[in-house]
Amino acid sequence: MRTGAMKAWLDSSYLSGSNQSWIEQLYEDFLTDPDSVDANWRSMFQQLPGTGVKPDQFHSQNA
Repeated sequence: MRTGAMKAWLDSSYLSGSNQSWIEQLYEDFLTDPDSVDANWRSMFQQLPGTGVKPDQFHSQNA
């Protein structure tokens, strides 16, 4: 039952569906230049655990 509840939450999350690509691009923009994203997103991204190392390769082909 718990797995079903977690799946339902993830499926309804803003991280699912078409938003996922947009948020991923925002995060890549944040990694390149934190001031290039809205302060609310910047605050959220700053709370994510990081490695302290800049990525060598971005996920998107456009970066």
